[in-house]
Amino acid sequence: MILGDETLGQEETEAKFRTILLDAMDIRRVGLFALGQYARLPTPEERDIYFDLLGDFIVEVYLGRLTGYSNEEFVVTGSNEKGKKGREVIVDSKIVFQDGREPLKVNWWLLRNKDGSFNVFDVNVEGIWMAQEQRGTFTSHIRNNGGKFSALIDHLRTQTGAKAAANGASEVTPVDTTEAAG
Repeated sequence: MILGDETLGQEETEAKFRTILLDAMDIRRVGLFALGQYARLPTPEERDIYFDLLGDFIVEVYLGRLTGYSNEEFVVTGSNEKGKKGREVIVDSKIVFQDGREPLKVNWWLLRNKDGSFNVFDVNVEGIWMAQEQRGTFTSHIRNNGGKFSALIDHLRTQTGAKAAANGASEVTPVDTTEAAG
């Protein structure tokens, strides 16, 4: 388990966790869902920035919530098709703690790709669906800032800190029109 591997440094742990999580998740689908009614609002450039920042944000959220779970046992307890077309599956699992605490229930909402593989669309931890929670947060943030998509981008930059720039998230730099001429 990556999070419990004491031979890895913090940066290496985060890099490996990032790779596994982002390979498993459908960031574009999650990102568009999280925008709700505002999914058509961003320009193509803003959309690219948003997806980069969203990946960083998701990694930080999950890494933060899972840090400290190092010797626990992860157990898949079942799965059920969601819907009638076989494109969605809910996988039930739990984290069993070594200290005797009550197990933590985790459900994974998987979506089938055209090639038959699956990607994670959402994760439910003790009754809270993460993508749905972010949808409420993101749409409220845009709405509360006059419908400006740039406000959400700024919010995500703040939440992810300098890591977003270090991981290749591009930035839109405003042009300074107040510069005095010669």
